[in-house]
Amino acid sequence: MTNIDELSDVQIQKIVDYALKLYKYSAEESLSTNDEKGYERLRSITSRGNEIECQIDSSMVALDPDDIGEGDGLCVSMYAQDPDSDEKVHIADVYLTEEGMLDGLGTVVWFPDKDQWFK
Repeated sequence: MTNIDELSDVQIQKIVDYALKLYKYSAEESLSTNDEKGYERLRSITSRGNEIECQIDSSMVALDPDDIGEGDGLCVSMYAQDPDSDEKVHIADVYLTEEGMLDGLGTVVWFPDKDQWFK
């Protein structure tokens, strides 16, 4: 398991940058066509200039290496302030590995607090 405290600032920035790219790509290419309501909700929350906050943690969910790559799994949780309710919304979890990033792998789970697909 990856010890987050042992990651360098450069590693953390690469992980966050990659997670944000994957998040954006997945929103445009997958969420927009597979869950129109979810996509509209995401756009409503993020289109008003809200900053996306990212938190990195070790993944506690076992995922297929074909989806995220070999190695220790990481989860980048993304949050944004909902301008309509002033509530912080957990908009996505991006699961990845540093090794998988080299191959363009990773998985995005949208609105994970609501979906709770892993339970």
